[in-house]
Amino acid sequence: MTKRKAIPEAIQANVIHKSASRCVICYGTRKFTDSVYPSPGFQIAHIDQDASNSQEDNLALLCVPCHSMYDSTFRQTKNYRPENLRQWRHQLYEDVKVNRLPPPMIYLHGGMLTSQATQPVADPNISTLRDFLGKAGFIAERLCKDGTYLSIAIERNRLQYIEKHFSYWRTNPLRSRRREVAALQDEFISILMEIVRSYEYLGTLDDVPSHIIPMGYFNDLGHAIKVPEHYCCGELFNVIEVRDKWILAMLIRLRDLFIRLDDMAMD
Repeated sequence: MTKRKAIPEAIQANVIHKSASRCVICYGTRKFTDSVYPSPGFQIAHIDQDASNSQEDNLALLCVPCHSMYDSTFRQTKNYRPENLRQWRHQLYEDVKVNRLPPPMIYLHGGMLTSQATQPVADPNISTLRDFLGKAGFIAERLCKDGTYLSIAIERNRLQYIEKHFSYWRTNPLRSRRREVAALQDEFISILMEIVRSYEYLGTLDDVPSHIIPMGYFNDLGHAIKVPEHYCCGELFNVIEVRDKWILAMLIRLRDLFIRLDDMAMD
């Protein structure tokens, strides 16, 4: 295992300064170009994914969801490449250097002037949304880090966390009273529940959806539930391929919803 080296404080500060606190992937894909809000915050990623290589040229500022996604390994779908991050980082650094960053959102009482399409949320208790993001970000980060490994295994603490914080969602105090926010939260939670249910189907391969592995194929290891290797290489081979694509689609949507909700929680 590659030994992680601490990134010197001076280099960290330089990366943050050159990025103007922008996530390189969000900025490069133009999904979000404002500075990263303190929650869920940002991290400094190793572009070549070698934790021992902490040269500044190998580092990029990423938000937590993008960092989790970048470090994930997908079986069927391609992830962003190191070359993508270097190109986007170069463009961001150049824009910061010549003061070419898109202007931030500006709120004027009931109206708004902005260069982005994100709509403000006039929620008098916006701290509720931020509390939700704290709990939602925790599980989203871990599921995205697991990636398509979720096709054949999941840690029990992931299931327990979802059950503890998001059960009986319609009456959950973390659910916003604003319709546009609640709609995004509802979809976020429905994805979590779909993932959970995908490990609980009874029956045979003939009577479950094509992306589902019936419960009988999983072994309970105490800390996790997992499909034994001989099933993976046998009759479940094609199911796992379909399930990989389904899992990946769920995680990408989960990440996108989290980013949209995080935008709404900004002052």
